[in-house]
Amino acid sequence: MTETQTYQAPFSVLISVYHGSSASQLQEALTSVWDSQTVKPSEIVLVEDGPVSTELSQVIQTWSDRLGSQWVSCRFFENKGLRHALNLGLKSCRYDLVARMDGDDISVPKRFELQCQFMSMHPEIAALGGAVDEYDDTLTELKHTKRMPLNHDELTEFAKYRSPLNHPTVMYRKPLILALGGYPDIFPEDYPLWIHMIQSQARLANLPDVLVKMRTDSMLSERRSGWRLFKQEVTLYRHFKNIGFLSTGELCKNVLIRAVLRLSPSWVRQMMYLNFRG
Repeated sequence: MTETQTYQAPFSVLISVYHGSSASQLQEALTSVWDSQTVKPSEIVLVEDGPVSTELSQVIQTWSDRLGSQWVSCRFFENKGLRHALNLGLKSCRYDLVARMDGDDISVPKRFELQCQFMSMHPEIAALGGAVDEYDDTLTELKHTKRMPLNHDELTEFAKYRSPLNHPTVMYRKPLILALGGYPDIFPEDYPLWIHMIQSQARLANLPDVLVKMRTDSMLSERRSGWRLFKQEVTLYRHFKNIGFLSTGELCKNVLIRAVLRLSPSWVRQMMYLNFRG
């Protein structure tokens, strides 16, 4: 038995797509989590969040035909949003270990080998992420490598101001997520989930390795601006204060930081985005 096989545990990969997803990018993403991996998943669970294009349907059907029982499809007949899609998908996953994946990103070949090995050796860890390489939309120009603190104590402190895990890299233990009620109805759905896990005494970790190549574009800082997003974030940090995760001072600091990030002129936002991702 090889070292890779020694640490292989059954796990699901959870992906959600919607009408705006790219068929070609989904094909690349699925190839990266199946054909390119040194440790393949036990199943891929794909959620169609509302009607999708003919091209997307063709990609989905091709993979369903190819993987048979190792492919699970579930869908909503109307678009309900990522939170609902992921909660539906989680209930459809047959295995306790679930790896998240976005339908337009690329998992590096040793991602699941590294994560399965770590989760096997550290049963106390409930969710494990890693670093991401952020590229342009064509995955040809590397723009930034987004790294996170590695151990739980560092992550708990970091989480007071920013999401502690890169969501598309995460592998977590499904029973705990379901016990917490799944992804919460608070934007953005992954960040409060990690905080709820911390508050429940679950332990988080990150690998130092880059696990995912992520597509970004030049308009990202523009989309992450404005009053609507700022008000959503104020609601988020107030929630963290209400559940005892933040002090009043930490809440005020977050509101000030987010006001600068979301409401400043574009050149200020672009400069800060390079130094304060979130």
